[in-house]
Amino acid sequence: MGRSVPHHPAQAGVTEQPETPAYIRKMRYGPFFLVVISSLVVHAQDRCLSETITKRWLASHGLPTDLLQAVNKGGHGTSKGGAPPVIAVAVHVVYNTPAENVASVTIQNMIATMNEDFQALNADWNNVRPGFAANRADPAITFCLASVDPDGNTTTGITRTSTTETWFDPANETDDMKSPPKGIDAWDPYHYLNIWICDISSGLGGGLITTGYSYLPTGNVVGSAVDGIVIDCTHGVSAST
Repeated sequence: MGRSVPHHPAQAGVTEQPETPAYIRKMRYGPFFLVVISSLVVHAQDRCLSETITKRWLASHGLPTDLLQAVNKGGHGTSKGGAPPVIAVAVHVVYNTPAENVASVTIQNMIATMNEDFQALNADWNNVRPGFAANRADPAITFCLASVDPDGNTTTGITRTSTTETWFDPANETDDMKSPPKGIDAWDPYHYLNIWICDISSGLGGGLITTGYSYLPTGNVVGSAVDGIVIDCTHGVSAST
């Protein structure tokens, strides 16, 4: 398996920075940022990939690897008009075997769970420890599978791409599922939250299980071709995660 080469968003000739996507703005300021952090958990060893892959990305682009500084330089602002954001989600299933070709109903259930979590409707809302009860909040974020693709065509919001990769190693194939020939390109991250579902665990060994991962929302990553979340096709879409 070859080492992934992250895409570098074009910077030459840029005179105005695009507006930061609504979902990234929410990530910067609180609850929605948890969708990234929670997706980085690796069970058994509690290993977190966010710091490692974000620092590597920054270093590969000649940028300082101070994560606090990098994240603080990310997007700012609030949703347009102050209305609760509705996030169009593009789910890209990248599969090698039929079992990895996750069913649409499973993806729909995943979106429903996300909505429960980010609208304070989750069943364990009252299970938070007393010391943190006052910090609970309702982000009022709605996720929905995209109904229109980047070309203006009607869509289910789900793409399916067959790959020759038997699995993607998070350590050195971090972004390989995000472009051909092994995967599929992101839809415009300024209009969609991209989620890739594929096998990122079966070859790890040692009892490790990667449920998912994402880069931290640094300004250099936001809106780039690697902006999004990667979820394991088995462990990342189960009801317990």
